[in-house]
Amino acid sequence: MRLKTHFRRGAATTCEEVGIRAQTARILQIRTGSLAPVRWLLVTSAQPRLIVSCVAENQAKWHTLAYNLALSCMTTRSTYPVRFVANFVDGVDPAAGRRIEDLGGEVRVVARVDRRNPYLNKLRMLELADSEDFEVLAALDCDTIVVRDLSPHVSLESVGAKPADMDPLTPEQWTGLYTALGLCTPTTEYIATISGARIGPYFNSGVLLIPRRYCGLLLDAWTDMNDRILGVYRDHPEMIPSQSRVFLDQYSLACALAATAIPVRALPSELNYPVHLPMHVPVHPAARSSIEPVIAHYHKNITANGFLTRSRNEEVNADLHAFNLRRSAALGMSYSRLPDLPLKERALRAMHHCRKTVRGAAVRVRTRIPGPGWAREG
Repeated sequence: MRLKTHFRRGAATTCEEVGIRAQTARILQIRTGSLAPVRWLLVTSAQPRLIVSCVAENQAKWHTLAYNLALSCMTTRSTYPVRFVANFVDGVDPAAGRRIEDLGGEVRVVARVDRRNPYLNKLRMLELADSEDFEVLAALDCDTIVVRDLSPHVSLESVGAKPADMDPLTPEQWTGLYTALGLCTPTTEYIATISGARIGPYFNSGVLLIPRRYCGLLLDAWTDMNDRILGVYRDHPEMIPSQSRVFLDQYSLACALAATAIPVRALPSELNYPVHLPMHVPVHPAARSSIEPVIAHYHKNITANGFLTRSRNEEVNADLHAFNLRRSAALGMSYSRLPDLPLKERALRAMHHCRKTVRGAAVRVRTRIPGPGWAREG
């Protein structure tokens, strides 16, 4: 049962917190010794082998993000065998690499994909299919943590992706993009997690569950669509607003899936749960309190010393607090309660949201398309 009381400011350490710290210490002792960790004891040969992976820049901020994801992955019980692989672009600080390896993770160095957009580096994760033995790749952004078992959500038959929080493009812009690429506009519709608007097959690329047999096909198509959409940016600058071009990796993912007809299933919000923005999709309060996120996507909700901050989505705060306790135990750092987002970040986020709301209103006036404005996140 999830305890709510330990989020009171100044609350005393609970028995649950003591247990989390002790469990974390035990898991880490096992991983650095000769015993097999608990997660491997429940495995049978019939269960898919899973690699959880991320791509990070070789900078202190990214070292912290990759370590947090590795810690969450390696200390969360899984009924399937799980490996963690951190990919660092153009090099890795030896100390940062050792910290991940000490958790039982693996580290490799990869080349940059394209300097025009750093988010394209995530394509390097799909190359693992060329050299590693696994059946499903969980390709995650570094600013995520695993808080529950991924096993029930793994499929060998289709790519799993969550519809984006919101769509920065209008239907007309999507049609123009598909037409410029020689593709038919998909008719499938989903509900955006944050805005609640109907959108096409436009997915957040921060959590992808990809069967190995589709990794090569998706890598080739995704790479090709990246290059072709960059050409659209150059030849038809009016088609995609400059402020929306940062989402290139997600536009090209949508187009790659449309071009290849790779089977896709929409993951529920629990598999890519937003921490940074309030959930606007109507959910009954009683049902909302029972939501159990599997992967939390916290974006910039993190303190300077690497602890995650309180979310306005109360249903995820227990998991964030539990992770912080594990981080505290693993690094020997002091931690007592879930911190609030730093004031500076809150102010920047409010200003950003205001600008996007105004810009979104202007777009709707020009295009006469009703509905909520879009924002940078998603």
